[in-house]
Amino acid sequence: MDENDDRKIVITPSDENTEKIGKILANETCRKILDVLSNEPLSSTQIAEKMGIPLTTVESNIDRMAEVGMIRVHHKQWSPKGRKVNFYEPAEKLILIAPKAKTKTPYKRFRNNKRWGKPTRVLMTSTLSFRQNPS
Repeated sequence: MDENDDRKIVITPSDENTEKIGKILANETCRKILDVLSNEPLSSTQIAEKMGIPLTTVESNIDRMAEVGMIRVHHKQWSPKGRKVNFYEPAEKLILIAPKAKTKTPYKRFRNNKRWGKPTRVLMTSTLSFRQNPS
């Protein structure tokens, strides 16, 4: 596997993750969770407490974001009750939206391109960066 594969998400109009990623980016709760996680790795419970929302809502959104690679487990820690607790952080990803390929998938075309920073047939590139807004 290419060392840059972990740093990118390549989607096409027909990709099954396109709709999932679009819904996550359109979801205000998901964006706020990413914003909260940009400061430090937190557990689901800590996120729920900081945001003042139900734990089930946080866990549901974390599951959706982890499924498409937008967040990841930073570390695990034992709780006072003896449970293993995940602490999450946003994944640093480059999201590429590529056209439908005639002979190769855009992902293969992109992966096989030796100039990692200059893909040849990318319609749009976007870098996700979630930072705390200064108050």
